[in-house]
Amino acid sequence: MPRCQFVLSIAGFAILCVAATAQEQNAPRAAGQLQGPGPAAAAAVAATVNGQPIPELAVTRALRGKTDEGKDKRDEVLNYLIENALVDQYLEQLKVEVDAKATEAQFTKVKKEIEATGKKLQDFLDDLRITEPELQTQIQATLRWDKFIEQYGTDKALQDFFDGNKAIFDGTSMRARHILAAVPAGNAQAAEQAKARIALLKKQIEDRVARGLAEAGKLDNLELQKKRMQLLNDTFAEVAAKESSCPSKTNGGELGWFPRSGGRVAESFAKAAFALKPWEMSDPVATEYGYHLILCVDYKAGVERKFEEIRDIVKDVYAERMREAIVARMRPTSKIAINPPPR
Repeated sequence: MPRCQFVLSIAGFAILCVAATAQEQNAPRAAGQLQGPGPAAAAAVAATVNGQPIPELAVTRALRGKTDEGKDKRDEVLNYLIENALVDQYLEQLKVEVDAKATEAQFTKVKKEIEATGKKLQDFLDDLRITEPELQTQIQATLRWDKFIEQYGTDKALQDFFDGNKAIFDGTSMRARHILAAVPAGNAQAAEQAKARIALLKKQIEDRVARGLAEAGKLDNLELQKKRMQLLNDTFAEVAAKESSCPSKTNGGELGWFPRSGGRVAESFAKAAFALKPWEMSDPVATEYGYHLILCVDYKAGVERKFEEIRDIVKDVYAERMREAIVARMRPTSKIAINPPPR
């Protein structure tokens, strides 16, 4: 299922602030228009993660300049901030320390970059409603993450990751159909029901294809494979149109072509999809949207890449996978409370 396109880099807080300020400066304003959130929003807490508060103001900052900042966008931003908190708490548990001099040096660098835009640091902080200690905390978190990745992302680890995930880097793409059984966030009972529903739909599709092949009579191997592909494609599309919760149901669950990575589909979806052979169905696959049944239709081969040529890209993807693994480990045992947005 296509993901929302909003992305907030774990290492890009200062850049985000500069970009947001630039967007706001360039945007037309009506006379008397209020700047930023009101007092209630400024004091509100959007969520707590193991007792650590995430201010509503942090969510507001991330949404500045976004013209489509509805509830879904806010939820996505808040979820990312929650994940950032989980990652930072995990690194603190590992006692990944950051030298105070390194933090100060990076702060000085950020300050110079801000002043290069023609703004004073304090004016910049006031515009974003952020304090100097908050900015330093964000810088420290970024440096802690960079240090962690340098520690684990050795040349051997990156080479092994590259060798085991060639499809991520060579541009291989696949075409697939899917059926989604949507699940409300945090509803464990609904998740189990959705998983069972997807498993049942897979069985129904398999049974219908088997009956169709039996009714077709005796066929040679080539004709049998062609008939099976046709039956599977048509049956899957029919069931998707009737049962799927995804808007793609109108096209029989067709997702078109998508790469192994890049955010077009959720990582767990892409991983499961690219493990399939053409005209093979997956078992139930969980994503943030619910459970999916995936039918692989075809592949387009990519272009062979050498590790040395794209090492930095490999490192970025490796870091993102590490982040996802940390969040998956931390979230089930963490106490996360989400508050409604202030009115």
